[in-house]
Amino acid sequence: MSCAMMMTKMMIQSRSCPFSSFGKEAKWKSFSSTTTREKRKSRVRRDASASTVLNEYESILNQSPMLVKSVTSLFGFGIADVVAQTLTTLTSADASRGSLVYLDKARTFRFAVFGFLFYGPTSSIWYSSLDTYVFPDAPTSGLAVASKVLADQILWAPVLISCLFAFDLAFDASETKKPSLSKKIENDLLSALKVNWSFWPLFHLFSFRYVSTEDRILYINCVQIAFNVFLVYTSSRREEEKEEPKNQNRGS
Repeated sequence: MSCAMMMTKMMIQSRSCPFSSFGKEAKWKSFSSTTTREKRKSRVRRDASASTVLNEYESILNQSPMLVKSVTSLFGFGIADVVAQTLTTLTSADASRGSLVYLDKARTFRFAVFGFLFYGPTSSIWYSSLDTYVFPDAPTSGLAVASKVLADQILWAPVLISCLFAFDLAFDASETKKPSLSKKIENDLLSALKVNWSFWPLFHLFSFRYVSTEDRILYINCVQIAFNVFLVYTSSRREEEKEEPKNQNRGS
């Protein structure tokens, strides 16, 4: 009798094992499903927040387009310069671990003011004019986009860079012996344009094809931060190339 009872108990235990394993698997699937749902909800909330911010921006933009574009450029140029100065300090040969980043606040202020007073208003007029007069019946066609990119890089870029040179020379009090504007343009304009042409055309192809005229200043100011990163990188590469022959001469 006791033997039969033991056999019955063993059979019950052996049958309960699969159900126990199934229960654990079901709990894990339930937990995994809950986690996935929470991640999806979190992503939806983030997307909704970003959409709300963009909608608020466009609502204010419709009320005061020129002022909003100027303020956008003020923050865009200011942040871009802070990023450029920070990266320049961190990538310089004299930088050491834990060293503090020195920011030329006066320079950042000059760039921000330039963005507010000059870039925001004039670029708004320039890009609106391009969309109005360059293939207005097919503004996003391949020919229209290519024509706008060429006009922007050949006509507008030299004017913009020259005005930035003039603004910087006029309000930079740190230099006692400043070159004349004509000398500055003669020495630096072409090299600045070459760097500009190696970066901006690709982003403007996207801009003129997919970004609305109203949002283009916001888009460009965001890309400007990436452009400053690119400038610092290319500048550091040039410095490394200059140092290599010196190091080779020292070694020989």
